[in-house]
Amino acid sequence: MLTRYHEPLGNNPQDPLPTNWQELEKQACDIPRNFGVVKERVLYRSGIVYPKQIKTLRVLYWIRHIISLIHGDWLKVHYDNTGVTIHQFPILERKALTKERVLDIIWVIQGLDWPALVHCLKWTTRTWMVCCGYKIKSFGQYPIVAILDSSLRHWLLNPSAVKEIMKYWD
Repeated sequence: MLTRYHEPLGNNPQDPLPTNWQELEKQACDIPRNFGVVKERVLYRSGIVYPKQIKTLRVLYWIRHIISLIHGDWLKVHYDNTGVTIHQFPILERKALTKERVLDIIWVIQGLDWPALVHCLKWTTRTWMVCCGYKIKSFGQYPIVAILDSSLRHWLLNPSAVKEIMKYWD
């Protein structure tokens, strides 16, 4: 099933869906790149999810909700699938991600009855900010704790994203 929440946010696409995604899917593993646990049995995160990977995610992790931050219809083969819901919150520009949009996504995640996976193309800024916001809102963790918990690699590679999340949640 498909649920579209918002029109795409931003004007200049950064990290858009690759036009050759079908070729990339053929080379992909059963689990998306950069797959990780945000909260066991509740929320997971990754880079782009290809259609063929959804079955494995359902079987191994019980994931029934895919929260996509990328614009496009590459998951349309699952739009009529009652076993998985695709939630689209397309964000075209990383800098266009607002605290309000992050909160919209967090409220959806907190209201779900099955585990969810949130993803963007690479799992760098968009997914990372949603996951940190989720930890802060759900567990009362301070930003630096949320950042260092599962995102140390990203924190070291992208200090500007740390400033963004700190600005939201201080």
